[in-house]
Amino acid sequence: MLTTFGNIALTISSTLGNFMSRAWDVSNDTLRAGDVSGLWRLNLTTSLLSLLPLSLLFLLPQNAEAQDALSKSPVRSKVGGAIFVGVLVLSLAWTTSQAVLDILDS
Repeated sequence: MLTTFGNIALTISSTLGNFMSRAWDVSNDTLRAGDVSGLWRLNLTTSLLSLLPLSLLFLLPQNAEAQDALSKSPVRSKVGGAIFVGVLVLSLAWTTSQAVLDILDS
């Protein structure tokens, strides 16, 4: 499950980076002309976005004993599973649609 999210996160981050590069002009011609105003904004935005997952650390077990107890518990969250699958499917659909749109635009 962690590997699945890691792999989809790489794909989503690449797509988001390409999407955000349209918000500010960071083309080669602009950078050659010496205008780096869009580049620092894009860099700052992507750097700040990478900190967002830290806000979810409270969801992790506090220690090894809590993890063991959680793994041995017969209780499973159907809502958590549905959210996992939903995020996965929506992420794949969004990335695929962006790739198709980029192909059609070129």
